[in-house]
Amino acid sequence: PWIRALGTCSRQWSIPRRGVITSAGVVLAATFSVLGVLPLVFLAQLGFAVAFGVLLDTLIVRSLVVPALAYDIGPKIWWPSKLVKNS
Repeated sequence: PWIRALGTCSRQWSIPRRGVITSAGVVLAATFSVLGVLPLVFLAQLGFAVAFGVLLDTLIVRSLVVPALAYDIGPKIWWPSKLVKNS
């Protein structure tokens, strides 16, 4: 499988536009962090929590955890799909 974090690549299972997903996550987190400048404490706390969660998901989970799990699980990660039968 194509695992960018580990430097391996297979043309069969390539996942294009990874930079677009990361950029969209950063922009979404920046949008929610704008709520932090509002004078309402509830909205500031909510904005910080959501922005932190989106950044955590974008930078840690999607960049490190998912590729590592894909590497550990191997072809079985595609289980309900027909791709598991092709490997």
